[in-house]
Amino acid sequence: MMSELAEAIESLDGRSDIKCILLDSSQPMFSAGISLEDSKPERIFQTLEAFTRVFQAFKRAGEAAGGVVNGAAVGAGSELVAFATW
Repeated sequence: MMSELAEAIESLDGRSDIKCILLDSSQPMFSAGISLEDSKPERIFQTLEAFTRVFQAFKRAGEAAGGVVNGAAVGAGSELVAFATW
């Protein structure tokens, strides 16, 4: 999901008609973070790379960013909320 999120944000790069990026969730929980599988030693570098890509895409976009946090945001999900509202 993080790679897809990064791709979506990157696709907005350079578009003058975009003024704000807003993250929302249609689920009862905003974000449950990452799975235990993704935090295992053999996958952690891929996971961190995906997170970094999302955060860098937000930064490069330079648009106002926000999150509609309509439920719990735990673990890495709370980091996403913090960065989206930075």
